[in-house]
Amino acid sequence: MAGNYTEHYQLSQWQPQDRVLRTEFNQDNARIDAALKDLEDTKAEQAAVDSLTTAVAGKAEQAALDSLTHPEIVRRIRAAKQAAQDAGAPLFVLDGAVIVGTAAQAECDRLCVVTAPFETSVARIVARDGISDEMAARRLNAQTPEQTLTAQADYTLHNDAGLEALQAAAARLCEQLQAEGGVTAAP
Repeated sequence: MAGNYTEHYQLSQWQPQDRVLRTEFNQDNARIDAALKDLEDTKAEQAAVDSLTTAVAGKAEQAALDSLTHPEIVRRIRAAKQAAQDAGAPLFVLDGAVIVGTAAQAECDRLCVVTAPFETSVARIVARDGISDEMAARRLNAQTPEQTLTAQADYTLHNDAGLEALQAAAARLCEQLQAEGGVTAAP
């Protein structure tokens, strides 16, 4: 039986004259196991806090950047829309990956979202930009979720059948929009 114990975990410390008991080893192993589990849980919790802190900081930085850039972007959208109207254009189309949830969304009379299967989008980005599948997937995962976009869309085009099919669907939508009245005055 141990005659001494460690200060922090009360692990057995034997002296040469002590009789060693298997139960003491088992108790010590249980204490060590519990301490290691607590350490693992603490590290996982800290990693989660670190990840959240990074995300919040990133959103704050993005909000600061948006407050600087969006007024100029909106000014340019309005100028381009007015120029299109002055030129007699039947439609003014604003194309952008980041419209929903930004100041640009208020400049849109109608919203059309173009979707594609995730794997197809990854493959297209890889081919276009020459990046890895993983990097392309990261880009897509950082974007506004498709469900959020389509929930706000007036129209949805499904880009899953090739360029010709998408062009035909876009042409039909343009005809429909022109029939509905086309471009409206810039604010």
